[in-house]
Amino acid sequence: MNKLLRWWMLASLIAFAGCAGVTPHPGGPAPVVEPGAPAAPSGSGASGGSGSAQSGAGSSAVLALVDRADRSARAGQLGAAADSLERALRIEPGNARLWHRLAAVRLAEGNLAQAQALAAKSNSLAGNDLALQIANWRLIAAARQQAGDAAGASRAQARLKALQGR
Repeated sequence: MNKLLRWWMLASLIAFAGCAGVTPHPGGPAPVVEPGAPAAPSGSGASGGSGSAQSGAGSSAVLALVDRADRSARAGQLGAAADSLERALRIEPGNARLWHRLAAVRLAEGNLAQAQALAAKSNSLAGNDLALQIANWRLIAAARQQAGDAAGASRAQARLKALQGR
């Protein structure tokens, strides 16, 4: 049953992340990279005016890595999914959605402490992205519940409800 719960969490979190796309660095405006959408060509101004190192090529590389991670996760190859997401994070370390996706993979692997830490990192980068914050707190609550930390899960659920009430 525990394995079924992990699979369900991973599937729902991948679905959320897939619908929400990959968002760029919080430090400046840049386009949202949707899975399946073409990346902006290099030099098109897609990197925003913040001086970030993101380029069209970086976005394209991240998009390809996210796609590979999603395919690996759907095939049950969680280690490969994590590897792809870690590579994407080396390209875009400020990308809160990438941190969330990696947290979801770690939760599915049963690495509960790391899943919580990665979701917290995602929250620290999420800015005003309420949907992402809610998804992160849902993941944190699930990880705490699986770890047998009922009090911690309850605190995470309270935070989740507060965010949902906004």
